[in-house]
Amino acid sequence: MRNLVLSLSGLALFMGGQFAHAQQTDDEGAASRYGAYPEQAVHDALKSWSESELLEIPASLADERMFLASFGRMSGEARAARYSLINRETLSATEGGLTFECADLPSDPLSSGLYTSLSDEEIAENCDWVLWEHVIDNARPAFEADFLPSLNAREVEAFLDDIGGLPEDSYYREVIDWSPVVDLRDLSDDAMVSREYTLAECPSLGSVLSWLEGFEPTPADIVRFGEDKKHPAAESLDTYYRATIFSNVNGGSLDFNYNGYSGEPEDVAVFFTAAMQQCALETAAAND
Repeated sequence: MRNLVLSLSGLALFMGGQFAHAQQTDDEGAASRYGAYPEQAVHDALKSWSESELLEIPASLADERMFLASFGRMSGEARAARYSLINRETLSATEGGLTFECADLPSDPLSSGLYTSLSDEEIAENCDWVLWEHVIDNARPAFEADFLPSLNAREVEAFLDDIGGLPEDSYYREVIDWSPVVDLRDLSDDAMVSREYTLAECPSLGSVLSWLEGFEPTPADIVRFGEDKKHPAAESLDTYYRATIFSNVNGGSLDFNYNGYSGEPEDVAVFFTAAMQQCALETAAAND
């Protein structure tokens, strides 16, 4: 299984190639406005959209993989967990999951137009549990140092002219879709690290699956009813944690969702990142 490590330094190369012209400058060499548009206001609007788009790259890849695992459930595939850690201040995002996936199948389960279940022998030979994640780690320095200085001022100004100018209200500036002049999707090959390990490669995943199999959620606490429990406030609002554990129940399915800046959401999400680190150690030791 691949362990693809791509350099964040490619961010600078991409931005430099994507926007060939430097910003307009005045006679003294100081950066000027984009024609009639205030430079700081343009930069603020660009940063708001671009930062969100950059952090969405690993999330989109993870969501697609989770969907495929869910879509393939009739042929043997399954989902156990999905997790994410987002820090907008440092422009960092970790999006991962634990899924049961099948590869190199001798026949296409959809060849007849309908799903056909795999045999036990096909599942044993071609399927395994996989812990995987896509990571953008601290892209802020490269974003600040290389993104804004490399913008094509003429293209930005022409784009703003085409949409009727820069809105006066800061809210509407933040929701401008800059994709006609900024294509951050192409950064996925330069700014992101992707890792994955199978249960065959990392026996510790068995302990992770055993923990999930016996998972017991904290009892529900309905707000404004009964005795509301007191929980400590988050010490930091830097990183937002999300995790979902997928489970079967009698008659259907039940998903346990965690969202927040601390407490159980952090504990569950960090549990999977720690498992990823353990798998890296086990795989490295096995290859020595």
